[in-house]
Amino acid sequence: MSGPLDEILSRLPPDKRVTGEVCEFLDKEIRRGNFLNPLQKDGVVAIVQHCLENGQALPPPFESFWAYVYQDWTEEAKTSEDIKKRLLTLVQKLKGNGTAALVAQTAQKILKEREVRKQEMAQLAAKLAEAAGVAVQGNKQANVVRESPNAYVKKMQSARLGTGDNPTPNLELACQIAEEAVEAYPNSPKVLFEAAGCHQVLAGKGTLHSPMVRYVHMKEASTFYQQCLTILSAPPYSKLKAEYDPWRKGLIELITKVQKELAILQEQQDKQPFK
Repeated sequence: MSGPLDEILSRLPPDKRVTGEVCEFLDKEIRRGNFLNPLQKDGVVAIVQHCLENGQALPPPFESFWAYVYQDWTEEAKTSEDIKKRLLTLVQKLKGNGTAALVAQTAQKILKEREVRKQEMAQLAAKLAEAAGVAVQGNKQANVVRESPNAYVKKMQSARLGTGDNPTPNLELACQIAEEAVEAYPNSPKVLFEAAGCHQVLAGKGTLHSPMVRYVHMKEASTFYQQCLTILSAPPYSKLKAEYDPWRKGLIELITKVQKELAILQEQQDKQPFK
């Protein structure tokens, strides 16, 4: 990691501070066209905001951070005057330090990569549905009998572990139940946590699947863990510190572990491109 970035990171608030290794990972994620989860996004925005406030420049190759925030703020500025002011400051900063053209080129490359990812995911979803013998439908919720959160958790665990109604572990079934459960209870921490675990286990143990399929499941795990952490970090759960602090700490550790696994799967996927 370069000296200038070291200095920038050392001056970030303790709760926003990240390592150079994390920055390198985020740079690769951005350039691959992947959207960052809320925790990752906050880290990138904190770095960019610090540079804006202190007149510092990001060293190469981290102009991708400028590009990511520029794209993000361009969308948010449509409905927020505060973000519109920040975006104007960002544009003035880029023009002033002579990096506007480079950042614009980087932003265009990121958009192209996002479109590639979107097409790949659509093709993968179609193949998975075809393999499972399931026709792609619009809204399935109207045809699903809504069960309690605890009932969904038990069904996911039964399929994942091979107990109860599912004596043999079936990770694909566990993930299907997980999607149904999250659709029914998107704000239930216990449902999100168990659903994330199902996808994480399939991504880790499903070695017969392609790196792309495993990457998709690991990405789902990351998303569900992050949603769970976000809910537990807000009222009423945030007020129950003694009861939920260990859970929040464990989630942060799981998210970090999943991010590392995503990086490994991404490298494997790059060596064996999806077709």
